[in-house]
Formats: sequence, C-alpha cells, structure tokens
Amino acid sequence: PPRLDDPRKGFDLLRESLARVHRTHPDVRLAVVGHDSPPSNWATGLPTTHWLGRQNDDGCIAAYRAADLVVVPSRQDNSPQTATEALACGTPVVAFDTSGLPDFIVPNETGELSPAEDSLGLAEAITSLFGRPDHLAQLGANARAQAERNWSPPVVARRHIDLYREILET
Repeated sequence: PPRLDDPRKGFDLLRESLARVHRTHPDVRLAVVGHDSPPSNWATGLPTTHWLGRQNDDGCIAAYRAADLVVVPSRQDNSPQTATEALACGTPVVAFDTSGLPDFIVPNETGELSPAEDSLGLAEAITSLFGRPDHLAQLGANARAQAERNWSPPVVARRHIDLYREILET
C-alpha cells in the first residue's frame, strides 16, 4: 500500500476533513485498509479508526461492501483502483475533482466530488451523505450499474475485440 505520508495520496487532507466531520458527526467510524497502525502524526479529535491492515481481494471487497461510503483523498492519482473497486461493490465514493477520478465518479449519481485539495469541501461532501440512507443506497445501486455497464468482463472483452479489429483494418 502507499505510504500515508505520500503527499499525492492526500492523507493529510483526509485528516483535516475528518476532524471537521468528527466535530459535527462524532459517531462516524473510519476503517483504513492497507495499514495496521496509525502514522505518528495521527491526531486526536478524529473519528474512531479501525486499522484493518493488508487485506487480500476478498478482504478488500468485504470492507468496501461494509462501508457506507469510500473516501479517496488523492491529490494526484490517475485511476485509483480503490475507487473503481468500491464502485463495483456498490459503494459510493467521495473524492477530489482531480486526475482520473471525475472519469467515473459522477456527482449525485455514484458519489460526490470536492474541489481539488479542498479539505473543507471534502468534509462537506462526506457529511452531505450522512443521515440519508436512501440516497446512499441509490448512489450505491447507480455505482454498481455503472461498473457492470463499463467494466464487466463481457464489456471489456468486446472492447478489446473491437480495438483489435480496428487495428487490423488499418
């Protein structure tokens, strides 16, 4: 897993956002996959955090499915597998409107996007979904449908075949 102090991954921005979220929603819980303990600069005043450690594919899928939403705070990340896997599991994603994330996170349809590097905006995007279980369920259903439409094995296979045919015809 990436290091939590890698600035591209935005964990510092997530920490700032979660401190804001925790002030208004003290019952929020956070699960972190890939790390079994907090970094030394993990602050107090944050939601109760469960450090799940490294997980195999089944463990990651179980974590995504158990979550109400997945937050991807990356400053810079082409197409984070965490986001696409969460969407495929039917879990809405909240992220920054940067890099490849807007290509598959559709605001108010499969999750929410916040302006890039705006920790307040990220906190607002997260809290906007709390207390709205029906809306979260709809976002999750939309996310799963999007994944099936775009990333299911038959769809990907068909796209590869079409690409190979196009290349052969040129």
